[in-house]
Amino acid sequence: DIVSLPNGKIIQKIDDSSVKSNFITRLNSKEITLPLYVRNRKDGDKIEVKGMLGSKKISHIFIDEKIKGTLRNEWPIVLDSNNKIIWIPGLKKSKFDSQKTGIYDIILRYY
Repeated sequence: DIVSLPNGKIIQKIDDSSVKSNFITRLNSKEITLPLYVRNRKDGDKIEVKGMLGSKKISHIFIDEKIKGTLRNEWPIVLDSNNKIIWIPGLKKSKFDSQKTGIYDIILRYY
């Protein structure tokens, strides 16, 4: 499965990867609600960042990561069917990301 994005990038479901970066996320389908979908940010969007208690506004993540204002509205946001933000490709993983040694059945790559 490949999703071509308006920003020219791609999100692809892959079978395996040894990469450990914000360009890969590993998900357990039992912890999220399928299908997943991709959209741009909306005002008030929040993500429960991996390794952090509580949630953080997407707008603050873009500021912290020094993403230009022109790119912020094009940046892909991956959500599950319950509108939980699962991943901000290339920037932040959510609490739903599994370690390589953890339990997961979905691997997504952004490039």
